[in-house]
Amino acid sequence: MRFVVALMCVSLSVVAHAQDESPVQTLFTNVNIFNGTDNRLYEDHFVLVEGNLIKSISDSAITPGANTTV
Repeated sequence: MRFVVALMCVSLSVVAHAQDESPVQTLFTNVNIFNGTDNRLYEDHFVLVEGNLIKSISDSAITPGANTTV
């Protein structure tokens, strides 16, 4: 019975820890973007990447989160 209780406690702590972790974010500043469809270079933009996905592209500043790498 003790083993089952210990196993449940470990499982719950792993689930709680996984929920606390947010995806890694990286903010790139002063980025020049060529999107391949316009014959134009977009200069001095901001790009926010979360994990391996682009979450936001903006011509105005993006406020980074507490754990965001800039």
